[in-house]
Amino acid sequence: MTAFVLVVLCLSIIFMSGCTPHDDIGYRETPDGEAHFTMVSLPVDLPDPNLPIVPWVDDWNGEWDSSVPTFTIADQGCPTSAKGWVAVSDHAILLNVVVQESVHENHQTGGGIFDGDSIQVAIDARGDGSGTLPADTRMVNLDDGIIAFALTDTGPQAWAHHLGKVYNGGAGNPDGAMPRLGPRITRDETVHQTVYQITLPWAEFHTGAGFTPIFGMAMQLNVGSGKARKELYWGKGAAGGVPMPGSMNKLLLGPPPRPTVTLTCAKDRIWTAEDTAEVEVSVFSPLPYRLEAQCGAVSEKWAIPAADNSGLRRYLVRLSSSNKQQDIPVQVRVLDEARRVTEAQMTVSQPNVKLESLCQRLTILEKRANHPLVKQSLQNLQSAARDIWARAIASLKNNDGLARNTLEWITSLNPLLRDDMADWRLYVQGYYQLMIAFKSPSDGSLQFYKVRLPGNFELDKTYPVIFSLHGGGLRNVLEHAQADLVETQKQIGQENDRVAQNTYFEVKPFVGKLGYLGQGGIYTWEQILDMEKTFHVNPDRRYLEGGSMGGYGTWALGSRVPDHWAALDILAFGMPSADAGVGYGRNISYLPIYIAIGDHDPYFPLERAFALRDEIRNWGNEPHFAIIENCGHGLPPSLALEVRVKMLKHSRARPDHFQFVTTDDRYRSCWGITLFRKPEAHSARFECSIAGNTVTLTTEHATGVQVDAGPDGLNLRSPVRVVWNGSEAYSGSAASVRLGIVP
Repeated sequence: MTAFVLVVLCLSIIFMSGCTPHDDIGYRETPDGEAHFTMVSLPVDLPDPNLPIVPWVDDWNGEWDSSVPTFTIADQGCPTSAKGWVAVSDHAILLNVVVQESVHENHQTGGGIFDGDSIQVAIDARGDGSGTLPADTRMVNLDDGIIAFALTDTGPQAWAHHLGKVYNGGAGNPDGAMPRLGPRITRDETVHQTVYQITLPWAEFHTGAGFTPIFGMAMQLNVGSGKARKELYWGKGAAGGVPMPGSMNKLLLGPPPRPTVTLTCAKDRIWTAEDTAEVEVSVFSPLPYRLEAQCGAVSEKWAIPAADNSGLRRYLVRLSSSNKQQDIPVQVRVLDEARRVTEAQMTVSQPNVKLESLCQRLTILEKRANHPLVKQSLQNLQSAARDIWARAIASLKNNDGLARNTLEWITSLNPLLRDDMADWRLYVQGYYQLMIAFKSPSDGSLQFYKVRLPGNFELDKTYPVIFSLHGGGLRNVLEHAQADLVETQKQIGQENDRVAQNTYFEVKPFVGKLGYLGQGGIYTWEQILDMEKTFHVNPDRRYLEGGSMGGYGTWALGSRVPDHWAALDILAFGMPSADAGVGYGRNISYLPIYIAIGDHDPYFPLERAFALRDEIRNWGNEPHFAIIENCGHGLPPSLALEVRVKMLKHSRARPDHFQFVTTDDRYRSCWGITLFRKPEAHSARFECSIAGNTVTLTTEHATGVQVDAGPDGLNLRSPVRVVWNGSEAYSGSAASVRLGIVP
């Protein structure tokens, strides 16, 4: 009988002995009602008989990785290939990969190590998504991760693109570095081989050996760097984006070499009154055991009877508690007949306590605030925390990732709430930023953005404004606030005082991962208009900047609402394929535009930056274009500051000749001229020339047009004459007129 058949038989017999699935085999409630334990047995799903079996070994014993490889990676169009062996032990998932490559080079560090010879490993440690979800489903639970490994100029490195949560992924993300994994990566030039020996502890994935009989894995082999980089695969889902467990390879654990009991602290947080903390127990043994759980003075014991085979048995110990004001220490032990102990300890927290602590601190600061704008800003930060918390709790049934991330942001934000945040002087000196909140006119949701005041700010004075659009790494306005507070508090007290350094508002809209078109674009525009309604802004000195996703937002909103801006700064971005061929460059043919990109940007090849430059150049506008040498996706912060100085020299002015194209009826107006697109047309466009008080207008694919010749539009003096598509259509006062078929 093959080893595989033995495993399947073992798993099948489980259901005929011991506890039936979901039986409640123990319960106790404390006298005061604060806590009680329950234990239930869990089913073990029958594995697919065609799955490859991964041996259960004693760590790196030198035997399992000399047999037939678990997988091979090869491509006829690429001379590089790889073979890999996978095993598991009581402590970890083990991976040994031998890459055959004539040259090995990786000069990157941190989050950029994928851009060179390297591997990326995706793990679904519980196998709960592998082979069961649609292939393109992206998700990150506690047991999911993507980790890159590379032999770089500074030695072996490991970097988590994602691990138990969605990471930013950028080189500046401190959470990504994983030196604790200690990967062994060696290069043998005599045989042109690079060997990766990777140990992935079960604990990193919040599970234990054998708690489920399967797990998911995929690997991506990165060959070369930059534009020449090639990717080879064993399975899918190991790219730098959010993991796709449904695309991973499903692997079956072989039987352990000895009777094995594993305890895993699966859930150490009680989110709501109905929630429970959980410890998972897996038993690979036919022996009887006693299971004990203790929480303070409360304890419970259960008997796990002997079984007819050594297959997997699974149990779940749950703790319920009505005490929501303190952390709860919990101990769970499994004892065999010789009283040998397997033990797990955890401290069960109640995250709501962290939220209330943050809100109490903000309330204290609010009472101390010495200016109404500071008081309102602190109130808005508290509203943001409660709003995000409510959405996180609502999402728990589907995925606790948002809740875990929100808890992390709340916990790390609290110690940053210093007493000086209540002091108006540090806001008018340009240090702290005001948090502004309002309800979205489009859907009633709470929207937030931040404002850094000009130096020596005066409420009744008018200032220029720079709207700075964030990149795709920020997911939550609390994360946004935390990052700025960390940076601000580094600057306070330095000799280089910020007083009067800024002569403008710096505004940071926030849309998270929504982007800057669709609903994200609507929110961004609402935030821009709310800011201009709240503060005194010079309408002729409004500027837009952004990097990465924010660079896209600058291009998108700059080209769709061109009459709003005096200049644009597009950083670390290239021409979006969806906009190619539309001709948006005509809309900004008169605007000063700055473009910069790193020569080693791994996300936007230089060709896309050239395409963006050429799209603008083709319509008669020569942008200020810079390629930053020896630079990746993260451009030097000093670059944006230098461009700001240049942008601020420009003022908004209507040209006497301009063109405009639109594919979206939400963005169909420019300098007071509004297009009404034909229903069947993909786009509509106009060309406008102004000589004196005569407006010559040509439109295409439009049913009609509205022309505002007054101060809110073309700003002409009466009388005005409008020539539309070759014929005089209007003559009269400088008013708003409708021509053709206008709804």
